[in-house]
Amino acid sequence: MSRAGNKERGWFIGLRKDQLGARLLMMLNSIRLAEDYGTDFRINWFPRGAMAPKLDTPSDLFAQEFIDRHFIDNESFEALDSLTKPLWSFLKDKTPKRLETHLAEGGHVLLDEGFEIVEFPWEDGGDLRGRFRGFISHIGFNPVVQRHIEEIETAMAQGSGRVVAYHIRRGDILNEDPWKHKEWPAKIEPDELYSAYLEKNAGAGALVFSDQAESIARFTTAHSQVRSITDLVDLEGCKPVQRDFLELFAMSRASEIVAPPISAFSRAAARLSGQERKCFHEVMSLAERDAAYEHLVTRFNAGVENFITPSEAAHVYVKLARRLQETGREAEAWEIGQSILDAGADNAFMALMHATNGIYLSKWDEALTHVEAALAHPNQWQENYISGLAIRAHILGALGKRFGARRSFLRAFWQKPMLPDVTVLGSFMIK
Repeated sequence: MSRAGNKERGWFIGLRKDQLGARLLMMLNSIRLAEDYGTDFRINWFPRGAMAPKLDTPSDLFAQEFIDRHFIDNESFEALDSLTKPLWSFLKDKTPKRLETHLAEGGHVLLDEGFEIVEFPWEDGGDLRGRFRGFISHIGFNPVVQRHIEEIETAMAQGSGRVVAYHIRRGDILNEDPWKHKEWPAKIEPDELYSAYLEKNAGAGALVFSDQAESIARFTTAHSQVRSITDLVDLEGCKPVQRDFLELFAMSRASEIVAPPISAFSRAAARLSGQERKCFHEVMSLAERDAAYEHLVTRFNAGVENFITPSEAAHVYVKLARRLQETGREAEAWEIGQSILDAGADNAFMALMHATNGIYLSKWDEALTHVEAALAHPNQWQENYISGLAIRAHILGALGKRFGARRSFLRAFWQKPMLPDVTVLGSFMIK
């Protein structure tokens, strides 16, 4: 691919090493900047050290003509290093003068970080967000993907009024090592919050998206008016990366996206459409959320079999346990936690959570048993292991075992002295 020199205006070059949503946002930012600053763009789609191997065949998503025109390989990209400046080096400028001069002299601008719509100080952010939704039309897609895009647009246009997209994050967090062994309270929300908001917005259309087929089935069964991507378009025969993109695209066409606080997929969909995705604390009152969590307690009391797997119950329980502990309902937290362990949950964090429950109830012997199990778990995450040492120190101190308490705490302190559990428990033990 040709290299821009001093007689050719420089390019905006997009590069990301992570997942689909971030890469598409990078591409759309590159397209927008190229259009507004009178130049072209290039995409290094699979740079050295990139993750997400299922993205390594760009022709699964993009038309060959688009790839030939706008993609740049690693060797060609690296040859431009001396002519390229990072985007952030222009973001504090008051005017576009330095950027315009750099581009006019054949210099390139690299977009390789961030997860926002690029906005310079001299630009109107509201105008950019309003326009951003349209830039996807500048991308040349694989014919199969393009056909499905048009079908999704047609299906969405047939409805009337507001459509809310709900993103239920599960997938690898529930099912795969090492992710299932760490708690992710900012990535998982209980079904009861989704149902409560759906009922609050009964007059709006609803689309559900999830990386767990059982979650989609459960939500659509419980709420007959909810649709999934397969109700909009037949994805039979699509490759996984094509399906991922089409789900992200369909989500981006909704009027509103409701999702967990940390969700790269739904955040990317919101950015593609120029909007902000919303979290439950933004769209529901505290009383409404409290009522939803009471329904969750009822589901737990009916049995762990009411969850997809014991692992799902364990991850959802993390959020519930904190609320119960903060409101003087530690005994309920203990009973529910024990039922999850009895059901066979093998998540490494679960024994640690249950040891904490034991501390609240002064069940010191039981707490020690659970924290020892947590420390012995072969898949325990490092920070949780260190927290476990500090929690173990506290338990041993309560049992009058001062030497063991001191030794366990020092092991935690010298590994990570500023870890919150170490700092808080250390201060408590000193008193």
